[in-house]
Amino acid sequence: MGISEDKWVESWELQQNLEIRKREERLSFMFDVVGHCAGVKAHVLDLACGPGSLGGRFTRRYKAATSVGIDYDPVLLHLARNYGGYDHTRMEFVEADLGSAGWLEMPFAHSFDAVMSTTALHWLNEATLRRVYGEIYNMLGEKGIFLNGDHLYPTGEHADVRTIFTEIRHEYQSFQKSLGKGMTWPQWWEALGKEEEFKRLLEERKRRYPEADHHDHPVSLEKHMQFLKEAGFRAVSVGWQDLDNRVIVALK
Repeated sequence: MGISEDKWVESWELQQNLEIRKREERLSFMFDVVGHCAGVKAHVLDLACGPGSLGGRFTRRYKAATSVGIDYDPVLLHLARNYGGYDHTRMEFVEADLGSAGWLEMPFAHSFDAVMSTTALHWLNEATLRRVYGEIYNMLGEKGIFLNGDHLYPTGEHADVRTIFTEIRHEYQSFQKSLGKGMTWPQWWEALGKEEEFKRLLEERKRRYPEADHHDHPVSLEKHMQFLKEAGFRAVSVGWQDLDNRVIVALK
């Protein structure tokens, strides 16, 4: 565990809370649902875990819970594996690419009480998202639950409403930045890029994500819910919302 990794994970948290309005409230809601449905000893999978924000909070809240985080970003996985603020006896981090069906060959049990993801699956296009949702369904136990928190947009939402939501979110980000509450996403990566110790990892990241600045795939809220139902989930609903920030809850 290194002081440098601790610093960058903690600055990541500030950056994410600056970018995402009511992020902590969103995460708390997700944990409420998993705790209620799966209990305090839940075994959870964190899809596209980044530096481990979701799993770290979940295992701190539920002292008997365990989590597996998967990601393909070598920089963020390095931070997750070396952050001193996690209980690494109950948290595992695995390198896996959701864009490839080979991620199912991960070396751990394919039976989870819950699968969660936050601000991550917008990296997947429609075809990949549909496949991944089917794979998630098969990885869950008999009464498993899936939650996805992200900026999700209904096709029927009026353009003026979407504009208002976006402007409020940007006003929040500008205010937080003016208070010195953190860096923006580009600023965080630019600052990290100046650290010599991360040079090799950043080069590998660039190789894996040659178009890292153009990763968003605007899959509608309705498509997300459709793909989950097609995968076999018996109940799919939006359980929490703040502006365009929504959490989808799917029950097996």
